[in-house]
Amino acid sequence: MRSPRIALALALAACGGVASTAPDAGTASDVAPAADAPAPGDAAPDAAAAACDISGFAFTPVATTRTTILPSDTAQGQEVIHDTLQGTLKRHVLVAPTNPAERNGLLFLWMSGSGAEPTSYDTIQAIAAAAGYPSISLAYDNETSVGDLCSVPGDPQCGLTTVDCEEGVREEMIYGSAVHDSPCVDVPPADAIEHRVLRLLQYLAINAPATGAAAFLTNNGTAIDWTKIAVGGWSQGGGHAGMIARDHLVARALYASKGASSVACPYTVSDPAMCDLDGDHQLTPGNQDELLVPAPWTLQPRATPGSREFGAIHREEEAFNYSRETFERFGMGTKGDEIDLDTAGADFAAYGCRHVFATSATPGCDPTAFHKSMAMDVCLARDANDLAILAPAYYYALKLPVPPVP
Repeated sequence: MRSPRIALALALAACGGVASTAPDAGTASDVAPAADAPAPGDAAPDAAAAACDISGFAFTPVATTRTTILPSDTAQGQEVIHDTLQGTLKRHVLVAPTNPAERNGLLFLWMSGSGAEPTSYDTIQAIAAAAGYPSISLAYDNETSVGDLCSVPGDPQCGLTTVDCEEGVREEMIYGSAVHDSPCVDVPPADAIEHRVLRLLQYLAINAPATGAAAFLTNNGTAIDWTKIAVGGWSQGGGHAGMIARDHLVARALYASKGASSVACPYTVSDPAMCDLDGDHQLTPGNQDELLVPAPWTLQPRATPGSREFGAIHREEEAFNYSRETFERFGMGTKGDEIDLDTAGADFAAYGCRHVFATSATPGCDPTAFHKSMAMDVCLARDANDLAILAPAYYYALKLPVPPVP
């Protein structure tokens, strides 16, 4: 393994942290005890209450340690893990609660949206720390959107009419070309998301053991223990998180804007009239709820149950037209029953144990940047006290006890 070049940065000013090496992880779990939580859907009333216990919930920032790591420093042997991807230098960002007593024994893995940098999510990583997680904002090749890769004009494999294009592209981005070889993208095995996470955890386990990274590995440190990892992401990253939660039982999942991409409804059915949701016998060009539907892979069996998955969307972003259907397919609740975050605010009792949030809050940057306002620091909507409007929802999603899988 290459020599370490970990660069310590200042702790998050908003959390009052002090830069230092991260301490050992705690061992407490936020998964409801098995005796109190039978399988989702079959839970007795007292078990359901135990799995939705919000007593004592209060989003309170904690002191954190923030560290950046070059992906190339985590490479082993002769493999090459690139720092610069499509001309952009990227670093992993590790943020952890400074006090070991504030750790919950789990890790939060966050994945950026298209073209965004791992350094753009300090607020979300601070929220994760407040909920007890050390978190990784992963550096990976997100420069080109999945939508662009699957909308090549006239391409029979990578065009708009190929409804399974997104699935293949995401599988290669997550697992690499040696495992899933899509004709629409080229991701060397060493640069794939899963491999980057594995090498980063192995690197931290050896070079910074106080991070507790070894606890998130299994098989004598040769594989990721997904059951101890909460996955999350915004936009493109949310879709990757949704697929990882399909393939692996994860501690929980958090989707900002989307858990999968959309496809054009007319290409998914034999009769385009089936896409006519409003019954006017035509597909209205301005009605995106008719034209866009979740990608077909969202109907596949999932290793992670909906009781462990959470999502949030802005009512004015395009994803609002299909993400609620995606979340319903994931088992996260009925479309239309999402929590109105603008009304509920930080009243956790008003959330009613639901798993999907919607907001109409004005973005903190460009007032029309609805999509970016779901995750990026500079665009998050904030209240008069500079608290992100989404902070209580994301904290709840990462903190709410979830039923174990029987």
